Amino acid sequence: MAPVPYKKVAALATVTITPLVLTAAPHEPIALAVGCGLAATIIRMTFQPTATAGFEEKVEAKAARDVVMTSTGNRLTRLALGSTYLYAAITFASRWTKEARARGSLFELHPAGMLMLAFAGCFVDMYVGGIWLTTGAEGQ
Repeated sequence: MAPVPYKKVAALATVTITPLVLTAAPHEPIALAVGCGLAATIIRMTFQPTATAGFEEKVEAKAARDVVMTSTGNRLTRLALGSTYLYAAITFASRWTKEARARGSLFELHPAGMLMLAFAGCFVDMYVGGIWLTTGAEGQ
């Protein structure tokens, strides 16, 4: 069995989990735990070869014809992780707007820099969630 590329594992883990941690913690602990678990699963699927990693001509031909290069489990994990990111973005935006409505205006509550950080948090969650959802739906 090939050695585990720890630097690549760490890089993928950081990129996968950091946006979720920044927007979901500490307000959404269940979503954060689910996201971390799904991220660990996708990382394991990426770096640990399966028992049937050998060449199967029929499977390869079907995958090439359908342009689906990942297993069903991998695709479902990607879809679930993307959905978790979208949930995190929606709840993050919801927390900010509820706080603003309670005090009157978001502009009175936060300076422009804080608004930009809130927008960036939502944007990154939506962007990363979109990537996981499209790669899960398309199987690539």
